[in-house]
Amino acid sequence: MVGGGAEIDAEHEDSEEDKDEDALNAEAGVPGAAKKKKKRKSKKKKESAGGAKTQTSPPRVLISNLFPSGQYPEGEIVEYRNENSYRTTNEEKRHLDRMNNDFLNEYRQGAEIHRQVRQWAQKNIKPGQTLTEIAEGIEDSVRALTGHPGLEEGDNIKGGMGFPTGLNINHIAAHYSPNAGNKVVLQKGDVMKVDFGVHMNGRIVDSAWTMTFDPVYDNLLQAVKDGTNAGIR
Repeated sequence: MVGGGAEIDAEHEDSEEDKDEDALNAEAGVPGAAKKKKKRKSKKKKESAGGAKTQTSPPRVLISNLFPSGQYPEGEIVEYRNENSYRTTNEEKRHLDRMNNDFLNEYRQGAEIHRQVRQWAQKNIKPGQTLTEIAEGIEDSVRALTGHPGLEEGDNIKGGMGFPTGLNINHIAAHYSPNAGNKVVLQKGDVMKVDFGVHMNGRIVDSAWTMTFDPVYDNLLQAVKDGTNAGIR
């Protein structure tokens, strides 16, 4: 463009004048003239496209901010078999499923919240913590990611915890939630089953897993995982 070219030429001329002035000063013995350095304009780093954000530790970034499109990841899809195979081979059934995509997307939103909180919990739960600390860490994270802290009337109906966090140690199989003031401390030799749910508009996503801190239980955990996956398929 002409205007742009004019600006470039003017800057070039100024630069040449500066060089001539520096040379004359150097010949005249002006102190520091030979050491004069040309100023350079700092280049600003371009921000990454879309300004991508990442989750914090502990999780506190609203999940909808991480997925501005409103579309959430699909989980592992296991094909139907035998008498249920019509659900994937019948075109009409597949069409009805696509019509329910909004319904499924809320489940996927809850599932992504559960996945991020679960991964944080699996990395950070350690012996020496009280059950109350563990439960609060999970539940505070779920409320932050759903954007529903439950402080206003009716807010917890829109999203948040599906049910109180279950922390079940050793002989307790399930459904034990620490009440306020619980001082039970997780020990290295404990086997703890963690169970919590996330809901969006009443659609609950639930998942549980077992945590141990002694390798003597490794084979037991692997057997449980294999059995669970075989049952799903």
